[in-house]
Parts: sequence; C-alpha cells; structure tokens
Amino acid sequence: MNYKEYMDRQSVDEGFHKQLLDLEIKQKKRRPWKSAAVAAALCCVIGLGAWGVTVQMHHGRDLPLNVTMENGETLPKLHFRSPSGSGSADSIALPEGYFYRDMTEEQIASLWSMDAAELAETGMFSDLTLIGQIIYDGQGVPWQVEVRGKNEDTAEKLFLRLSPDRLPPECVAGMEQWTNNVYGTAVAAHRRKTTESEEGAGRWDYDADFLHVGAQTVGMRIELLSYDSAAAEERIERIVYYSLREDVLRVLQLTTEEIPMWFSENPSEAEAYAEEGFAEYLPTVLPEGYIFSGAWREKGEDRDYLTVEWTYGTQYISVHIDALPGEVTPVDIDETEAYDLRCYNSTDKPDPPQKYWGIIENPVFRAEDLSEEVIDARLYRYPDETEDQADFQVLYNTGALVRIHGRGTAEEIWQLAASAPAFGAHS
Repeated sequence: MNYKEYMDRQSVDEGFHKQLLDLEIKQKKRRPWKSAAVAAALCCVIGLGAWGVTVQMHHGRDLPLNVTMENGETLPKLHFRSPSGSGSADSIALPEGYFYRDMTEEQIASLWSMDAAELAETGMFSDLTLIGQIIYDGQGVPWQVEVRGKNEDTAEKLFLRLSPDRLPPECVAGMEQWTNNVYGTAVAAHRRKTTESEEGAGRWDYDADFLHVGAQTVGMRIELLSYDSAAAEERIERIVYYSLREDVLRVLQLTTEEIPMWFSENPSEAEAYAEEGFAEYLPTVLPEGYIFSGAWREKGEDRDYLTVEWTYGTQYISVHIDALPGEVTPVDIDETEAYDLRCYNSTDKPDPPQKYWGIIENPVFRAEDLSEEVIDARLYRYPDETEDQADFQVLYNTGALVRIHGRGTAEEIWQLAASAPAFGAHS
C-alpha cells in the first residue's frame, strides 16, 4: 500500500469519528492532518403550513412524531437513517484571535434560556457529567460552544457543538443528509452500529444537526456514542425537543469584553528573517528554483508561531516554527517503524500498526537525531508527481518545534533543514 492510499484511508477511517468524542476538550489548538479549508454546509429550513411536529423525508413522505412518555411529556420521534455517500476528512480552521474559556453550569443552561435547576429538570443530560467550553473569536464573540457529557458506568458519550448564524463546522464533509422536519426546522439524523463490547453488545454512533432561525440563529451538532440505542435516541429526541419546541436557543449572551492580547500579520521575507526568536530556525539554503511566496505570524493566548512558504511553479515547501508547542513526544530514533515510510509505502507492505497512526504522518525528531538518512526514510511520492516530498518535525532543546514540508531529494531536504542557524548551533 502506498503512502497516498494510506493517508486517504486514514482520512475517512471510522476511528477518526470516534476520536472526536474520546478526546477531552482541548486546551490548545490542535492542528489537523491536512491544511484543507473548513467545509460546513448549512441545513435547509423547511417551512410548515401549520405549526406542528412531523417527519419529512427526502421522498416527501410525512410521518407522525408524537411519542408520549410515562410522565405525559410528548417528544418528537426522529427517523434515524444509516449514513450513505462518501465523506472526506476536513480540517477546522479556527478564527483569528481565537481563545478558549471553560463554562459554568449556569452558562451551559443559558444556551437554552434556562438556569441550571431548570436544565436539570429537562432530563436532557440525566446521568451525564457535563463540561463545557467556549471558543471565542478575536472580538470576544462565541465562534463555537462545546458541551460534552460522559457516563463512566455505561460508556455513553455526548458531544454538542453550537455556533451563531451557522452550523458548526464538521470534520467529515460530504455525507448525504437525511432530514426530519421538527417544529419547522430541518433536523438531519443518522446512526450506525459499530464496535462490539466485550459482552457482545453493539455500540451505536449517532449524529444529528440543525440550523434554527429565531431571535438568534443557532446551529447545533449532536454526536452520541451509546450501547443502548433506545436510550440514545430518546436523549437526542429530548435535546431536539427542548431546543426547538420554543425559540430558546441562545449563544451570543456569552460574548465577552475580556479579550487576551493577540495579533496576526503577513511579514515580508526580510521581516520574517528578522523576527526575533524565529529567524534562527529558518533555512538559509533552499532547493534550486524556490522563491519566497508568503509568511504568516500569529501570537495569542496559547500560541506563538511563524509560518513561511516558498514556491516553485505549483510546488511548495514550508517551515512552521511553533514557540509554544505544548507537550511533545519525539520518536525513538531506533524505533524505525514509527517513522520510516518505506515500511508501508508499497502495495505489498502492511498498514502501519494502530499505535503509530498519530505519529507516522508527521513524526517529531530531536534535533540531534535528524539526519539525511532519517529524511530519506520520510520520502514519499504521489502517483501523478515526479518529485519526492517529506513531512517531519524537529524539536530543539529550546522548546521550539519546527514543522517542515520539503520537496526534492533527501540531500536537498536535509540541506534545507540543517542550514537553519539554530540547527548548526545545536550540532
């Protein structure tokens, strides 16, 4: 199996969906595997002649939704369809000046125009431990709100995302939508049965989303993992019910004036090479023909980085210098299976073991471990191209992390990496 086939398979792998719910709410920006643009389709709003609750399928068939619970409460009964069509992994580009803030119980409840006690009475999050986080843009306006719930006993996991004026961006774009019409709002709902537990019970993965237009236009995505399909569907239906039966969804009340210092700019080549704390990690030797095409400098509450790119025709090389990379684990240089693409980049080779999935695409090497031989192990080529390329990261003892996308021979890419003044000083 070649490298491109491997990466294509990983981009739509079922495990990628699971990772969305397995990860704790992030304290730092997590940069995605591929620098693609955000793909987020807005859900269509289907109007009803009369105020009611019905399901409207793509083929136009309407089904009653009223389901009465034991306590007399009437919930909409959603039609969940198995997802169809193909999807592709997309990165999620955070807004300029973004920063995170944890949420209080009252802030979470305010999303439904309630207080914490009222929210508890709805049963939307019964038996779940909730945490929430707001992702703000550089003006202090909520860009996305994330609420996670978890039940340690049942292994149920819930992930809600809300955004003002749009659906929250999704990591897997292009899947066919299957809509229910609930109180005049189109609700896409899907489910699929995935892994089996040790006891043989199947796990169900659910997702639903909608864009509600009211006093505030709010988009919501719901993801749920559960081994109890009936309970999972009731929870999602309950969330949809309390979110749409009245015009209650709100996000903008969380706007803040407490904005941390940040800036972003596009320095010139001369300015980039004069940037204190970053210039020493930039290469002084480039493959023949490559010229400066642009740079991006950003500093914020939890980030401080410079990216520089050079192009030759339609090809590019780039160096990204991160002064605040957070916790980084370099590979063991003797564990070649963790970084050597020659172990996997042909049709007669196996897939990378699962333990290397988060490493093999862009491994981190200590500066003292990097060599031309190591770079040779990182070379790959797409079938329609005539030139090799390589992706890897270099960790310096200063704490700086340098991510390099190089093109050319192993010797040329090695010269590029080793020509940085900091690399020469290090060695």
